[in-house]
Amino acid sequence: MRELYVSFGAFIGRYNGRNPDKMFEIAESITCDGFEFMMYNDWYPEIDGIIRRVTDKSLPIKTFHADKLIGEFASLGDFSEARARMKKNCEYAHALGADKIILHLWNGKPSDNDFENNIKVFPYLYECADSLGMELLPENVVCAIGSPIDRLLELSDIYPYAKFTFDTKMSAFHDELDAVYSKERRRIWDGKISHIHLNDYAGGYKNWSTLKTLHIGRGDIDFDEFFCFIKSVNYSGTYTLECSSLTETGELLLSEMRDSVAAARKYIENAKGDKI
Repeated sequence: MRELYVSFGAFIGRYNGRNPDKMFEIAESITCDGFEFMMYNDWYPEIDGIIRRVTDKSLPIKTFHADKLIGEFASLGDFSEARARMKKNCEYAHALGADKIILHLWNGKPSDNDFENNIKVFPYLYECADSLGMELLPENVVCAIGSPIDRLLELSDIYPYAKFTFDTKMSAFHDELDAVYSKERRRIWDGKISHIHLNDYAGGYKNWSTLKTLHIGRGDIDFDEFFCFIKSVNYSGTYTLECSSLTETGELLLSEMRDSVAAARKYIENAKGDKI
């Protein structure tokens, strides 16, 4: 497919009061193949109205990033709340027309400290999405004690049907891009990765002070090498740009995102695919 989307979450946050109106401004200003909808915890009371407005405006929502607290409840072993939120999020995603749901299967302070909880609840969360014809794609998010890519491989070994989202920044934050390219772990690319979050990172291993989602070319990730690799493994899925595009004064950095869209398209189209 090789479609390139932009995340509304890159522009909506605490500095603009998570104002859903910003979605329409962004959609008018950014040219891409569609958008990733970010579900915020404080949007539940108004989500029906937001969905109506998005569908009335025919915004092309291709992927849906589920409420991150689902993963936190899963990590804590509160399966009832995790399941209830997942069911709602799947219904919202379906109403918006998304066909992929991005999930933080573990999250927050609990993170992967009790990963057996996350493994245990996954089949139900998967079924919520699958029953509505959507892919559920856990992401290689930050781990407290483990490796994000190894957590996904562990999940895949238990549930062979599982597919995933790969995030470049998250992998760089854990200093494991080289590990992802290795023969031992590259099996994650054997039909398992269905979506990629593109963003840059500047900082060392688990350097929390630099954990910011940067625009393409603003960090240390070698995107020539990355795209060469995914070309070599015949990746043909979709992409979302998540690069942070909101200042502390609430300004939308639209031109920076347009530059990242152009850079990402160039990488996608020109990757050589000769990495071994």
